Amino acid sequence: MEWEESDTILSFILFPSNFNRSRSLIFNIFLHLEFLAKLVLWALGDRKLPA
Repeated sequence: MEWEESDTILSFILFPSNFNRSRSLIFNIFLHLEFLAKLVLWALGDRKLPA
């Protein structure tokens, strides 16, 4: 499973001023939901730690 998305999420959290203010919150929510969904799918899957 790929985990590069976490860097993007961190960039939104740490540097929100780099993005359009009216859209950054929407992107923030979407990225968090996507990341949480991957964690849930991983937890419901084979429960092996990501390589």
